[in-house]
Amino acid sequence: MITLRTQLELQQGLEYLVRDTTNRRWSDPEFYRSLNQALQEWAGRVRFPMLYTITNGWSSTAYEYTLPDYIEHNIQPQQKRFVNEWQVYPSADDTWVDMHNWHIEPNSSGGRSMRIDYLPYAGAGRILYWAENGPVPTTIPTLSAGIDSDDTSLTLASKPTIGRVGYVKIDSEWMSYQGYTEAASTLTLTNLTRGLLGTTAASHTSSTSVYWGVAADDTGLYQQLSDNTLHFLMRFWLFNSSSRETGVYEKQMLFYQDLANRYWRRYAPKRGPRMVLTLQGTGAWW
Repeated sequence: MITLRTQLELQQGLEYLVRDTTNRRWSDPEFYRSLNQALQEWAGRVRFPMLYTITNGWSSTAYEYTLPDYIEHNIQPQQKRFVNEWQVYPSADDTWVDMHNWHIEPNSSGGRSMRIDYLPYAGAGRILYWAENGPVPTTIPTLSAGIDSDDTSLTLASKPTIGRVGYVKIDSEWMSYQGYTEAASTLTLTNLTRGLLGTTAASHTSSTSVYWGVAADDTGLYQQLSDNTLHFLMRFWLFNSSSRETGVYEKQMLFYQDLANRYWRRYAPKRGPRMVLTLQGTGAWW
C-alpha cells in the first residue's frame, strides 16, 4: 500500500517548520529544488508499484513485446487464467497469474523488449513494475484545457521537468500517469488512471493547478525527505557571502543531514526479491 503527499503539502510543512511562510529566506522554487535534490537520493531505494496493460493482450503467435520507455525497473508479466492444482487453462473463472520463462533484452530502436521463451495462451495480459519518484515541478503547472471524468490524458500549459511515471492531484482527485508527449510549449500526460486513493474521477476546468504527488511505502519516509530537504535548504546560505549567520546554517545543515542519513539504517523496502522460474527450475518437464 502506498501513501501520497502533494508537493504543496510537503512545501507548506517545511515552511511552517522553519518559520518562513512568507518566503523571507527561501522562495517557492528554492523549496522545490531542495525537495528534488532530496528525492534524487531516494533513487534505487524508494519505489512504488505500477500496472501496465498489454494492448490486445498476449498473443499465442508472438514471442516479443516492446516495453514502453517509462518501464525501467523490475517487472512481473502476468496472464489471466483459471488455476487449480493440476493445470492452467482459459476459463470463465480467470485470475491473474505470474508468467515465467521470459527475459529483457535491448531492441534495435534503442529501447527494451520482453521476450517470452515459450508462447503463452492468447488472452488478457499485464505487467507489474516498480517505478521511482521523479522531480516535482519547481513552478506549479496548470491545465491548458479542461478534462472530463473519463479522459485518459491531460495537457499542461507548460513543460516542467518531471518523471516519466507518477501521480498528480487536481482539485480533490488523485490520478496516476504513465508516459508523456511533448509539444512546443505544452506537455501531455498519458495513460491516466483516475479517482485513486478513494477520490472520485471528476471534470476539471482549464487553468486549474496540477500538483505532483510524492509516493512512499512507509510514512516515515516523508520525515526523512523533510530532513534531507532542510539540509539542502541550509546549503543555500553557505554561498551567501552577505550573511553573518553562515556558521549557524552550516551547523543546521549537518544536523539535518545526520537525521536524514540515520533513517536509512533502519529502512527496509516493502517488496520482495524478484525471481523468474524456468521449466527446469520447477521440474515441469512432464
